[in-house]
Amino acid sequence: MDKEKFKLDCAFLHQPNVLNLLSPVMLQVYQQRIAQVHQTYQDALRVTFTNSILTEAVLTILRANKVASLELKMLKGLPFTEGELVWIEQDFNFKGTIKARAALDGGQRSAYAQFSATIKRYDDLIIKGEFNARHLFGDTSVSTLTGKKTVFMFAYIKGVTEKEIILRPVFIGSRMIGTNSGFDLAIQSLQLSIEDIDEFKKTKAVGRSHLNIDRNKDWSEDQVKGWFAEIIFENHVPKDWGGEKSDLFTNHIHVEGQRLNAAFLFKGPARFEPLTVKNLGKNGDQISRLFDEPADIFILHHCHRVTAEVIKTMRAFASNYQKLSKFCIIDGEDTIRVLRSYKKIEKK
Repeated sequence: MDKEKFKLDCAFLHQPNVLNLLSPVMLQVYQQRIAQVHQTYQDALRVTFTNSILTEAVLTILRANKVASLELKMLKGLPFTEGELVWIEQDFNFKGTIKARAALDGGQRSAYAQFSATIKRYDDLIIKGEFNARHLFGDTSVSTLTGKKTVFMFAYIKGVTEKEIILRPVFIGSRMIGTNSGFDLAIQSLQLSIEDIDEFKKTKAVGRSHLNIDRNKDWSEDQVKGWFAEIIFENHVPKDWGGEKSDLFTNHIHVEGQRLNAAFLFKGPARFEPLTVKNLGKNGDQISRLFDEPADIFILHHCHRVTAEVIKTMRAFASNYQKLSKFCIIDGEDTIRVLRSYKKIEKK
């Protein structure tokens, strides 16, 4: 894979806050670029290019300040501080955007819309806040920030209680990743299916219908780990111990022919039930430790179904702009498909 990078598409941007967050040197650079735009363009084009420059400045601020992911802080149990900068990529419910925009069009100077999200995997923690519709960018922003939408948000923490985190947005929009050839890869595509990994391509021959995942009760976690190691020709299979970050680390994995370092986490039938974040150690710290490995792809195996909360948590780690990674989920059905495809078990 080529070196990947991010691009932001703007729906809301608080220009004064963005400028205030730039270092003196970078502030001068961006002010000069904005001044040149103002000399060159008029009206709508001037606004468009200015917002484009300041959207780029948001990425500069994120990287320069090593702004933390709100979700990763929650997962690791780290404290929150009022005034702290954070980012989050999440489904939010937006209300009042159309009404606020209409109020501005009617001559009102400020009009606010609201957003909220309930994070079930963190004991129904509520993340909420409001934003001034005066800082919306473009006509499509109203529909973009209406109803339930997945957005990338860069914000201050305005308040913290046991049940709520209140945010004050600096930027709201969408985030894309891409290679040097273009930005055509959505953030969701960081997740690979088992068939996307070259070593497991034979799995395509076995469909997901009529598979009995109860068969996974018959094989221990160590046995499954050993079979997977055999399939990828990895001879070093470490024994489990309490301090390991991953259950199997290998450089025998390829995606589209490119060799990658891979870290596996195996969850066996000791708890034969859908996998939740709470089943992954305190606050899901097994995922946190997994992503501490120097890997390019992180693979989570479970003998049963994997819940959406676990997938979202894996995605939160993989999409960290400071270390973009691929990840793969192998659930109970995929386990049977892999083992049948590579003749580790018989068809039943």
